[in-house]
Amino acid sequence: MANSPEVLDINPELFEEPLPLGHSLDVDATVRRALHVAFRRSSKSRQEIADEMSRLLAREVRVSMLDAFTADSKAGHRFPAAWLPAFCVVTGNPQLLCMLARAAGYHLITDDEAMLIELGRAHLAQKTAAQKIADLEQRLKGQ
Repeated sequence: MANSPEVLDINPELFEEPLPLGHSLDVDATVRRALHVAFRRSSKSRQEIADEMSRLLAREVRVSMLDAFTADSKAGHRFPAAWLPAFCVVTGNPQLLCMLARAAGYHLITDDEAMLIELGRAHLAQKTAAQKIADLEQRLKGQ
């Protein structure tokens, strides 16, 4: 299964609770703006982005498609969520992914940040265990 996609081991404890649904989650205009900004900030042309995304997705991505995803007048054309990882890799810009996660009340973190969180949890567990050991030893001495 060398060609099968890697299954991500996601620890749900790394994420905060989502925001209450009291705000609108229609992020269409924001997605269009974020795509536009990512295109503008990229050192690659839209054609290069389309070509690289096509290669990564094993399907054709045309510049006209990318343009439609950023045009307010093309409300029926929406950027596919399944293309988001390829877009972020090709442009080197994770902001759209971060913005979508934030809209749902989550934060994206890097692998290093995840390891730091796990390290902090391990230290807290170690501290708690040390305190429990000290408490038990003290109780045994008192007998």
